[in-house]
Amino acid sequence: MLMLSLYGGGGGPVEGEAASGCAVDVDTSGTVTELTEPEQQDNARTIIQVGLRLRVPSRGLTVAIATAMQESKLQNLSGGDRDSLGLFQQRPSSGWGTPAQIMDPVLAAEAFFGRAKHTPNPGLLDVQGWESMSITDAAQAVQRSAFPLAYAQWAPLAVKVVDQVTGGQESAAAPVCGGGGASAGSCKGPTDFSGYENGRIPAEALCALKFAPGHHLRSDAANAAEQLAAAYKAHFGSKLCVSDAYRDYQGQVEAKKKWEAQGKPQNAATPGTSNHGWGTALDLGCGVNEGYHTPQYLWIKTNGPSYGWHCPAWAVEGGSGPHEPWHIEYGTS
Repeated sequence: MLMLSLYGGGGGPVEGEAASGCAVDVDTSGTVTELTEPEQQDNARTIIQVGLRLRVPSRGLTVAIATAMQESKLQNLSGGDRDSLGLFQQRPSSGWGTPAQIMDPVLAAEAFFGRAKHTPNPGLLDVQGWESMSITDAAQAVQRSAFPLAYAQWAPLAVKVVDQVTGGQESAAAPVCGGGGASAGSCKGPTDFSGYENGRIPAEALCALKFAPGHHLRSDAANAAEQLAAAYKAHFGSKLCVSDAYRDYQGQVEAKKKWEAQGKPQNAATPGTSNHGWGTALDLGCGVNEGYHTPQYLWIKTNGPSYGWHCPAWAVEGGSGPHEPWHIEYGTS
């Protein structure tokens, strides 16, 4: 089993990494069934390992793999159009480095991501807003290809390759190790609600969710949810949808009545007992709510615990019920 530490061998952060003060081990030994040639497998693993070291989220790894598939079929080519070379068909005449540097898969990957010492050329991480771009647009922003639409065809394969190499670990691991920060959730507020009744917590004691306007949670749950949502977006390229978060007492009463009218009273907790009323539960949509085998649900179930969010045992497939794939809770399992 090959484990990649996000710290360099010298014990400190490698230049270009986020200096988070901790190391994250990611297993990159997954079997790559989507690629048939050993050279392709080795090069894909190298690109992904470089990206992980540089704290590139899954979305960026996918862009890199799709780009290399289009440019070279993940082969370290010794030639190409004009003076193009290597995995990404970078050109010495365009400032990407010497032929030897470009033919080094590690240096080529660092250059593509924009964190190489040997070239000043901007890479993916230098492109403003790349996280919200399509695979094609993000790749083209770096490559400036004469065939800009060609990258999209490799996106499905690239997603599978990244997942197979990392086992889906990277998206969950890197943000947690970083300890948060404003973009990962920095709301300050009480975490002890023992002085309040369930569903009767004042608004000023709760934190608004930036990624889900109109919804609120307890501060620690909110900050963890922001981290989870950021990782989800990096992986899927779309936001994490929330249909419900903190639910006040009256909201719990209305939910109970709604489900009773549908003949399913078990689908809502007795008012005053729901974890929604403590600001520590979320109901999710956009695929998570569509069953136990959607990619979105499986990702949440696998990666949520890294952020303190769990699919409670009663809600999962085979649990005691009610069966709610959309429901997750903070600090419980």
